[in-house]
Amino acid sequence: MFLTKREPTFFTRPPIFGFRNLRHEMGRLFDDWANELEPMETNDIFRPRINVIENDKHLEVTAELPGMLEKDVEVELTPDFLTLRGKKEDEKTDESDNWYRCERMFGSFERVIPLPWKIDDEKVKADAVFKNGVLTVTVAKPKELRAKAKKVEVKVA
Repeated sequence: MFLTKREPTFFTRPPIFGFRNLRHEMGRLFDDWANELEPMETNDIFRPRINVIENDKHLEVTAELPGMLEKDVEVELTPDFLTLRGKKEDEKTDESDNWYRCERMFGSFERVIPLPWKIDDEKVKADAVFKNGVLTVTVAKPKELRAKAKKVEVKVA
């Protein structure tokens, strides 16, 4: 049997090399696309982070609103939802300022939190406190849903 030496081609290389190149090129294309979108992200809607905690007495919603004042925030309570609204104004800058990068978010926001129970508008008690850029809204749980605690005696066996 007579063997001849063949020159390697794309088709004679193991298929893994082709997939690596394809993956690398696709990654580069997506990175280029994402970099083009980056300026649009600064005009995106300001969306504050929230925590929602429920215990046997109330529901507590905490929202981080750095750089905002209480006059810029609105809280609305309906039988099914707690709604937080507000607007964070853009700071005016001098035209002579040379911007290098701006990542701070500005604009309007609205967060709608579904309540785990229906509330009666006449009987509900809710408080909203704004301190150090953090809004805390506490909604009292209806009395019929509050857990009744029962003391259990512990015995030594």
